[in-house]
Amino acid sequence: MTDNRLMIGANTKENIPEYLFTETGELNISDANKILSVTAEAVINSVDALNNELRVNVTTTFKVIYDGEDGVNSYAVKVDSNRAIMIEGVTTQTRAIVYAAVLDCEYAGANSIKAKCTVQLNGWYARENTLNFLNTELDDIFCKTSLLKVENVEILPESKLSITYTNEARLPISKMLDCAANVYVNNVFANSGSFQVEGEIALRMIFLSDNGEFMNQTFTNPFSAEIADEVVQPESSIDVYAQVNSIEVTLSAQDNRGFISDINITLHSSVSNSQELEGIVDAYSTTNTLSVVEKKHNLDSLFCLRTVRDKVSTNAKIANGINDVECVTGAMVNASSNITNGVLQVEGVITSTVIYQNEEGHLDSINVELPFQTMVAKDIDCDTELATNVIVTSMFARIRTTSEIEVSAEIMISVKGKRSASVNLVSDIEIGPEKEVDDVAISLYIVKPNQSIWEVAKDLNTSEAVIITQNPELKLPVKAGDKVVLYKEINFEI
Repeated sequence: MTDNRLMIGANTKENIPEYLFTETGELNISDANKILSVTAEAVINSVDALNNELRVNVTTTFKVIYDGEDGVNSYAVKVDSNRAIMIEGVTTQTRAIVYAAVLDCEYAGANSIKAKCTVQLNGWYARENTLNFLNTELDDIFCKTSLLKVENVEILPESKLSITYTNEARLPISKMLDCAANVYVNNVFANSGSFQVEGEIALRMIFLSDNGEFMNQTFTNPFSAEIADEVVQPESSIDVYAQVNSIEVTLSAQDNRGFISDINITLHSSVSNSQELEGIVDAYSTTNTLSVVEKKHNLDSLFCLRTVRDKVSTNAKIANGINDVECVTGAMVNASSNITNGVLQVEGVITSTVIYQNEEGHLDSINVELPFQTMVAKDIDCDTELATNVIVTSMFARIRTTSEIEVSAEIMISVKGKRSASVNLVSDIEIGPEKEVDDVAISLYIVKPNQSIWEVAKDLNTSEAVIITQNPELKLPVKAGDKVVLYKEINFEI
C-alpha cells in the first residue's frame, strides 16, 4: 500500500571534521637587522565538492615587521595550497562552507626567514536527507500519528560586499606596517524573499608616525546588507558567516592622519525552514494482519546558542627590561568547547607578539600567550555538533614595571550547535490475510510497565474508544498494573 505517501526534504547541517595542516613560507629580507614579529593569516578562496571529498583552496599570508637598515619596515608573502578533506557521503552536488584559522606561527633565520604556521579548517555542509512516510489516516486501519517539526537546510549563494571606510589616526602617518581585519555578524533579520545582515568590521592597524613613533589602533566600523533569495521567509532561521577576503589601505594625500580602507568581504549564508507535519508511527488492523515498514529518521533542530564578549589579560616578564611598549601584533587563537554538568565553556589560548623598546632604547619583541576560559551558556538545549568561533576584536599592552608588561585582549565568542531527535516513521503498509477471531467473550488485561492505551488496544485487537467506553473507571494515562476488561459479542451457530 503506497497511498497517502509524503516525501519532503529534511537536509541536515553536518560539521566538517577538523582538518589541520602546516604551511611554510620563505621570506627573503636582505636588509633585516632584527626580526620583530612574524604572523600569519589564512583565507579560503574556493571550495569544490567531489565524491567523498571537499577540495579547498587556501591562501596563507605571512607578515613580518623588522628593524632594517632604513629603520622599521614590513614585508609579506602569500602561499597558496590545495587541501582535500575526505568526508564519506559528500557528492558533487554537496554545498559546503569552510573557514580557516591560524593557530600558531614560528620562524627561523636572520635574513632568509623560513616561517611556518598551523592552519585549521572548519565548517559544515548540507547533507541530503529525504523523509518518505505515510502521513494520513488509512481506511479500516488504526493509525498512531505524531506531530513532527521538520527543518530543511539550504546553503545560499555567496554574497560579496565591497565596503569603503574613511578613518583618522591619532598622529600623522608616515608608513603603514600592518593591517588586519575581523568581521562579525551581530544581527540577521529574515523577511519575505530577503534577509538583512548587520555587523561590524574591526580594522587593526600598525603605523609609524611622522616622528618615528609606533601607532597601534583598532577602528571599528558598521556594515549592513540586504540579501535577496526567494527561499527566505519571515519565519526562516538564517545563519551567516562573514569572511574578509582582502584589504587595501590608501593614505590620504590631503591629511597625513587620514586613510581610506577598501575591504572586500564574503557572506556565507544558509537558511533553515521548518514545517509541522503529521506522520504515522504505528498501525494495526482488527480484521487483517499487517506488514508495517518503518524507517528511522534523524530530525535536527538548528540554532545558535549564544554570542558573548569577554576580556582576558596576562602578565609577561621582560628579561632585558622595558622602556616603552610600541605595539601588539598578531591575534592567533586556538580554542575548544566543552560541556560539564550542563555548562558550556570555551577555553583556549591567544598568541600575540609585543614589540617594545628595551631599557637600552633598542627595539625588541616577545611572544605572549593569553589563556582564557569563558562560560558561554548554562543548561544548554543542545547536544551535538558544537562549532566555536573566537574573534579577537582588539589587543592592548602596557608597562606594569620596568621588567613586566600586561597584555589584554577583547574577544567575541560564538558557539552554534544543534539538537537531534530520532523517530520511526511508517513508510509503507501491506494488508495481509484475515485474522482468526477467538471465541473469548470476556478478557482481563493487566497493563504492563510503560504501556500506553494505544499499545493496550493493539494487544487486545480492539480500539482505544472501545476500551474507554467499556472501562469508565479507567484513568488516563494508564499505568502499570491497571486492569482492563474487554467484552466481545460472540455469535454461536446452532
